Amino acid sequence: TTASEEVAAALRIQIGDPVFKIGNKLKLHGRAVVYDQLWVSTAVFKGLTEKKFLERQSTIYDLYQREFGISVLRAQERARAILANRDIGRVLGLAPGMPVIEVHRTALTFGEKPVEYRISTINTQDYDYVSLISKRN
Repeated sequence: TTASEEVAAALRIQIGDPVFKIGNKLKLHGRAVVYDQLWVSTAVFKGLTEKKFLERQSTIYDLYQREFGISVLRAQERARAILANRDIGRVLGLAPGMPVIEVHRTALTFGEKPVEYRISTINTQDYDYVSLISKRN
């Protein structure tokens, strides 16, 4: 796919540049709680395939480190409450209009270079959202 204005601005690439768009659903106790939509530049992640992504042994950021030598050092996040639309409701098993949290995250590597843009939609009815992403001491 190609970078929209929002994705291009977050990744500091040109609108229309090729990007990988990945959907990732996270479950807790068998129930979908988080739906991530993430974008990475094909120029930065040469050789990324669906198979590599799906068969990763650990976290997404561990895949970036092991396969591509890219360390995510920190992330900037912006969060807001929204109402689930029909698509998000279907993925998270919620009725449309139910409140969810939407988190926009830009993951950064050395030199404050953005390497991933992610929008996470989170059902916090039974769980809290906690984020700590930093390799700085």
